Order: sequence, then C-alpha cells, then structure tokens
Amino acid sequence: RIPLVRVHHMEAHALVTWLPSCHAHHAPRPHPPSASVPQAPPPPPLLSGLLPPFPFLTLLVSGGHNMLVLSRAVGDHTVLGSTLDDSIGEAFDKTARLLGIEAIPGGPPLERLAASGDPRAYALPRPLSRTRDEALRSNCDFSYAGLKSAVRMLLEPQQPPKKQ
Repeated sequence: RIPLVRVHHMEAHALVTWLPSCHAHHAPRPHPPSASVPQAPPPPPLLSGLLPPFPFLTLLVSGGHNMLVLSRAVGDHTVLGSTLDDSIGEAFDKTARLLGIEAIPGGPPLERLAASGDPRAYALPRPLSRTRDEALRSNCDFSYAGLKSAVRMLLEPQQPPKKQ
C-alpha cells in the first residue's frame, strides 16, 4: 500500500525551499537479494532539522496564483492578498500571444525581449493604481486584468486587420 500524505498546495510552495535535496541525502541503496519489493526511503527532514525563521512573509507567484501570505508556523498562515482576477502568469501568456509568441509559458520569452527593450517606451498602468475604490487601493491584492487590457489596446492598432 502507498501511504497518502495530505499536503496544502500553497504551503508546499512556500516551504519547499527548506527541504534538502533528495538526491544529496537519499542515494539509491542496493536491495538485499531476498527482498522482492523495494521499500521507499523515508521522507527527507527539514533542512538540518531546522524550521524556517517564523514569522515571515511569502510572496507566492506561479502561473495561476499570486498570494502574499503571513506565515507564523507550519499550518498557521494568513493570506494578506491574492489575485482578484487574472494572475501574472495569465497576463504574461496573453501578452506573449498578442506579440505572436506561441511558447507557453509566455513569461520567459517576454523577459528576454524586455531585457533589450526601453522601459520608458510605453506608458502602461500600474495594477490597481487608477481605481477609485479605496479598499482596493489600500489592501495587498493583485490585479492584472487592466494591465493585460492596456497591452491589448496598445498593440491592436499595430495588428493587421482581421479577415471577415
């Protein structure tokens, strides 16, 4: 039987850097000739038996998630802000497609293009900077739909007309 281990997806993202490399600590062991089924090695302990330096802030940024989390202990987290609409990964992918980049994820090719670009060439909005909703302006949430729309409106006049 294979054991089932419950793992909180976002907590795993935040704490995985504290795990040692499985390759460094668990080299394959030869099995005794009488063993018919190899046993899995025990799970790796936290780095040198230490816990992370709680409390700390975690900025989780992945393709579909953006979260700012206050971590007080393992299992004790408070989400201070999260994605309201589009994640940064979705905004990168959509912008890449608008520029004719088909690679998924679109972020790495965009980053390479940006390295040789002029950061002052286009005036793009800072997310949530123009909202009149004071609650949105004063919290820690993320929104990239407006930035994605601004890029689309910037690029549309440069696109060839669509065939009818």
